[in-house]
Amino acid sequence: MKVFFEKHTDDLILFFIFTGIVSLYSEFLTTPKTISGICLYLLLFYKHIILKRPFLKETNKKLLIFVGLFFLSLFVSAIFSEMPLYSLHWIKKSYWVSLPLGFAIISVGERALKVAFAGFVTIFVGNVFHFYFKAVRECHTLNPFSPHFVPDRNFTIYLGILLPFAVGSVLVFRNIFFKLFLLFNILLSFLLLFPIGSRGGYVVVFLIILLWIIFSLAILWKKGHKKSVVLITFVLLLILTGLGIKFRNHPKVKAAIQRGISPNGRDVIIKD
Repeated sequence: MKVFFEKHTDDLILFFIFTGIVSLYSEFLTTPKTISGICLYLLLFYKHIILKRPFLKETNKKLLIFVGLFFLSLFVSAIFSEMPLYSLHWIKKSYWVSLPLGFAIISVGERALKVAFAGFVTIFVGNVFHFYFKAVRECHTLNPFSPHFVPDRNFTIYLGILLPFAVGSVLVFRNIFFKLFLLFNILLSFLLLFPIGSRGGYVVVFLIILLWIIFSLAILWKKGHKKSVVLITFVLLLILTGLGIKFRNHPKVKAAIQRGISPNGRDVIIKD
């Protein structure tokens, strides 16, 4: 057993990185989050204290940047959400799991990036379908364009964190069917976002698209991904424009627009 743990410590850490990310960003998986957090603390202690394996020696600047952006995305998504104090409180409760996730990614190295990316994309798809069918059950309609179709506002918190990974995956993964599947889920996520009437959610999505364009032009364009960059950017802008036109008369969207930047009248949006 000791030999097994010494040989497969990193593999176990990778497993709990995946389960930790998937459970951390879902409202329907709570027990795996607790188990993953505890196991990551124990495995990191075993690897670096008991086995005395180096920590920072196995990392690089890319991983540090990734982990930094990971925690930054938590903070930004909370600030721009419709209920910042509630969102920050939610992050505070989950921070004890986020912390070992960040250290675990640095500890294992670049293998952990692929696993983490897969976890973010997996729970993005899971959340899209979960919140859609949750809205169907509560609103008694399958039509996302119906004025009676209003998804749970918590979806905007998860969307702000997970959407960048979904958009990035469209470029990273080569399988055309997987790309189309992700684009379908991104479209469905926008369909869920608009009728919520969350101005913070609208701002987050706009910033993500804006940063995607800047990142694409600054880095990916130079690496020869010109066609992919133009196609993905065009599709995202086309989807947002089309949905904006379609939802312009939705009562929740109209209420959000009428409020502008004023903090007054929040009950107009929250009230069903």
